[in-house]
Amino acid sequence: MPDNRIMLDIDGLEKLLAKRAQASQNARASQSARGALSPQNTQNAQGALSPKEQEKLQNIIESLRAHKAQIDSAYKYAACAYAAYAGLDDYMSGRFSRFGTIDSVQKSANATPNTALDAILTPAQLESFERLTPAQKALFAALIRRPNMKGDKIIIGGFSPRLWSEALAVARDFEVVKHINERCAESRGGFKATLFKDNSQSAPNAQSYVLALAGTDAPSPNIFNDEIDIKDLCADVSLALKRLPHAQFESMINFYYRIKSEIFAGVKVDSWDLDSGSTQKGENLGMRNLDSSVAQKGENPSAQDLDSGAPINPATSLTAINLTPISLTIVGHSLGGYLAQIFALVFAEDISGVYTYQAPGAGDFYREFLGVKTWRRYASGGAIERHLYQAYENLSFARKRAAEAKVRGKVFHLNTASSAHHWRNSFIFGNFIEEFGRKIQGARFYANVGSSGNRHHPSYPLLALQRLENALRDLESKNIL
Repeated sequence: MPDNRIMLDIDGLEKLLAKRAQASQNARASQSARGALSPQNTQNAQGALSPKEQEKLQNIIESLRAHKAQIDSAYKYAACAYAAYAGLDDYMSGRFSRFGTIDSVQKSANATPNTALDAILTPAQLESFERLTPAQKALFAALIRRPNMKGDKIIIGGFSPRLWSEALAVARDFEVVKHINERCAESRGGFKATLFKDNSQSAPNAQSYVLALAGTDAPSPNIFNDEIDIKDLCADVSLALKRLPHAQFESMINFYYRIKSEIFAGVKVDSWDLDSGSTQKGENLGMRNLDSSVAQKGENPSAQDLDSGAPINPATSLTAINLTPISLTIVGHSLGGYLAQIFALVFAEDISGVYTYQAPGAGDFYREFLGVKTWRRYASGGAIERHLYQAYENLSFARKRAAEAKVRGKVFHLNTASSAHHWRNSFIFGNFIEEFGRKIQGARFYANVGSSGNRHHPSYPLLALQRLENALRDLESKNIL
């Protein structure tokens, strides 16, 4: 196997377990017919797998045992990566009352044929659903709503009934803190992202956040859906040419500036206009004002350590802004995973983990087109512009390499494959988008989902990990894992 790629042979594991289970079932049926289990039947049950298959099964189990913690985390964050596609305008505006009742959620469920809520969720999950707050139920409704429905939804298609348990887990374990989508004035190039607060039992600490970056909205089940932003496709063209998708990149940096200031430093930031270098109120938002507001209120004095008159430097760790330890995990599917890698290169000090799914590589790209450094105009702007300028500076070749080495142990890439021998010809056995470009260094996993389960869509990595988790639970119940 080349470099550090690790194969999660889900399809192979399921087939081997099914073959062994069928042999055991046949042996029990023969035992019932004859009244006793004959030596021949016992031999047939034990010999259902050939020595080569037994060795293969053992190797798969050993690999899963060695990487179980990473797999569990990847499964958890894959649901967040899918949830990033949801537009949450109504949710963030507090207009979620009409989506936050059992009747409204049931209505969303009935939009898909043959999908009654109690027919999909287990009794335990239904009980968990009943304990959700109205806001949590509203988020669950947004995650399962179909693209042609009005209100909050996932444009490319909501969580299918097979994934409702995962949607329920997101609504239960994660709190939406900040959201931006194409309708927001501060979003450029179709940028969409959501900051979640991780309230799950497996959260690293009490201040754990997940920044989920959405990928391309198209293709959608309804290609004429007016929610689809063609700017996403333009960003895809940019990365295909190994060019930085500037509009989405700058929106991401500015969105994080707002997060870092308002959420982590507790300082209000007005909306900005990058073209004019001013806020909507016409005031230049300098770091000097940001510092003085903190000092006057006596809040978070650590923020005063930042240089007066300068923006929050991307190289400044979160601990310099907030004394409380903060865990920040970046996740994204496809284009979102590409942006997540770039985020890691710019904010290497801030991140606790990076999880990408079916994402093209962002290890090598050009900051500018034809050598024209248009971003240098930000050097003489206000705080936000200079923060953006510093982000571009952090993408120089030398700084990218240093940042990549720093985050190497925190990065997890998951691709899907239709063959256990994917790397022999990845462009044939997989989808070519996830194989485009060099990924930043980190753990690189391939999930063999078989020939029928490999498509480029955020649901497919999640479905693959769901299948793997089900297999792991089966092995654990039999004390095999």
